[in-house]
Amino acid sequence: MIPSSDEAARSVAGVLMLLQRRPQGFALLDISRDGFFRSFGAFLWCWPAQTFLWTLVWRDAPEIRPEGLADYLRFFAIVGLCDIAAWIVPVLVLIPAARIFGFGKRFTPLIVATNWFGLVAVYIAFIPGVLRLFTPIPVEAGQLLALVFYGMVIGLYYRVARMSLGNDPMLAALVTMITLICGLFISEFAYRLLGAGLGS
Repeated sequence: MIPSSDEAARSVAGVLMLLQRRPQGFALLDISRDGFFRSFGAFLWCWPAQTFLWTLVWRDAPEIRPEGLADYLRFFAIVGLCDIAAWIVPVLVLIPAARIFGFGKRFTPLIVATNWFGLVAVYIAFIPGVLRLFTPIPVEAGQLLALVFYGMVIGLYYRVARMSLGNDPMLAALVTMITLICGLFISEFAYRLLGAGLGS
């Protein structure tokens, strides 16, 4: 089920409260079983900005720029599937991690909060993307700006994870590392698929 705009707004407000280290933010998140699965629908709210960010890849890597309709369809199919994988694979890895490291009871609030944080994160990343596209900044400066914002997103993710895990810094660092590594592997896989198929 696609989360409604009211639920999306309420959930983002809850995440913003968690980023301010205010545990009351959990009251705005639906951490029921249905809310857990529905939180993955936050991806659909991210998709417009995420698609825009992927098109910026063409600016830095013109060798993977689509050249025709078939290439465009293949491009967005690949990045769409990889984006979905980036939401699901870390969760699958965290399931056994939660059992091993004893945060099973906090698993649902963690996933719900970090899923909705994804909506905040993609629009944070949207800022340097817009600046790179619509302002005459050098490519190198734009890439550095994107890297700075990426680091900011990682730090904010860690904060949400820490709030979700009872303020445990080590568990939050573990969850952040798992999510980051999964994301990097999936991004690399996407680039390889795009480079292997587009324009060939």
